[in-house]
Amino acid sequence: MNDALLSIEDLHVLPCGSVPSNPSELLNSEMFSSIVEQLSEMFDCILIDSPPLGPVTDPMILGALCDRTLLVLRAEETTRRNAERARDILKSVGARLMGAVINAVPRRRGGIYSFDGYEGYRAYGQEPTAPGSADSDRT
Repeated sequence: MNDALLSIEDLHVLPCGSVPSNPSELLNSEMFSSIVEQLSEMFDCILIDSPPLGPVTDPMILGALCDRTLLVLRAEETTRRNAERARDILKSVGARLMGAVINAVPRRRGGIYSFDGYEGYRAYGQEPTAPGSADSDRT
């Protein structure tokens, strides 16, 4: 386990251990539901990571089981069509989506992905605006 994780106060990590032969059966079991219920009584927030939606059914099972689901999308790789498909699949099993996060965003100097300086906010599908322009405070 990463030593940095060990030094964060009140953070507890439960690694998955060895992968069972049929993880879907384990996630669908009464034992897993019971463990999640017991953990929810001990902790304010429980985050459960799952493999990507598509190759396996784990995210659908967990989405139906958990209080909230956060969809993680990969920058420059996940298409809008695939993101919408994932959203629809999760909703179809009763997942309560709270939003989406984009990971693996490349750090580009002077582009819309630059985080070390102000590059202007933009609404989805709009071009970035320059600071101080009439449109710079649009979201």
